[in-house]
Amino acid sequence: AGFSRSSESTPNALGATFVGEELDIGYDAKDRMIPRLSSTSADYADPETFELDELVLDSSKTAERETTLAFDAKRALRFGESQGYLKGGVKARLRNKSGNVDVQSFDGFPDDFTIADFAPQAVGYPLGAWGPAASRGGVAGFFARNRAELELDGDASDFDSAIEDFEISEDIYAGYGMAGITRGKLRLNSGLRYEQAETDARGTQIVIDEEN
Repeated sequence: AGFSRSSESTPNALGATFVGEELDIGYDAKDRMIPRLSSTSADYADPETFELDELVLDSSKTAERETTLAFDAKRALRFGESQGYLKGGVKARLRNKSGNVDVQSFDGFPDDFTIADFAPQAVGYPLGAWGPAASRGGVAGFFARNRAELELDGDASDFDSAIEDFEISEDIYAGYGMAGITRGKLRLNSGLRYEQAETDARGTQIVIDEEN
């Protein structure tokens, strides 16, 4: 028998989305092994081109447990000059995994902000210039200073929270039987194994009515 349990928690993970419009961006595929990201737009490298569109604060937790039960038995037999055996066993493996995410999505800000307001830094990307990015400290500092003035998008928060939650269970049951006999140089073995798996997955399906 065996039992194991594990969990992982990520509290208060903060992310920011910036949007830049009317930019000409593509890949130079002259070298098909290493395509290069490129842009003919002069504003592509300007941090003020990309406006803050959304801030997301989420906390997630996953938990997993597994239980294994097994029983095996073997009996030796003798038939005159022949020796044999009977062997059998059963095994069950019960596994469950679940995940829960709590998302807060903010899309209303006290003013218009761009990457330039978030301590911009260059992005290390081996396939070309990726453009500017907000620093992690800049985003965290902005959120801490302005949280009271941020507008929560309730619908997006509920949607993202519900769609990320899940629970999966997998139960596997197995049994086998074996028999063998040895007489001189002759050895015969036979066996049968049966396995049954039961899987159940639960999540959230959200249907958006575009008309209403």
